[in-house]
Amino acid sequence: VGEGGGAIYRVRRDPEYWALMYGALSDFWWQSVVPGKHALAAGNDPERYRPADNHPVTEQLKNRSRLLANASKQRKIASRDMRPSPSPPGGVKVPAPASAGPGPYVRSQPQVTTYGPGPGPPKLR
Repeated sequence: VGEGGGAIYRVRRDPEYWALMYGALSDFWWQSVVPGKHALAAGNDPERYRPADNHPVTEQLKNRSRLLANASKQRKIASRDMRPSPSPPGGVKVPAPASAGPGPYVRSQPQVTTYGPGPGPPKLR
């Protein structure tokens, strides 16, 4: 497509592919993210929960992803044909999600992100 372009893929549903993906993501979540979050909240070093560079099914998922993409209907969009979505006049204020629990990384005050007029996609804080 070229630098800055994009592509839209219409893929067929493949329950086996998504079950495999779900398993890998679930392992990441429950073996790394959740225990790391608890270790950090308890003042312990979360590094021992850092995931490996690759999951045992990484290569299988990559291959199946390529097969799905190659078998799908595609619409490629050149970068020159892309333009940013217009922002409403004055911007739109969107409240940030409520915190999910205690920890040194949780903001004590709710944050508001403002999507204002300007070039490119909105910046999140």
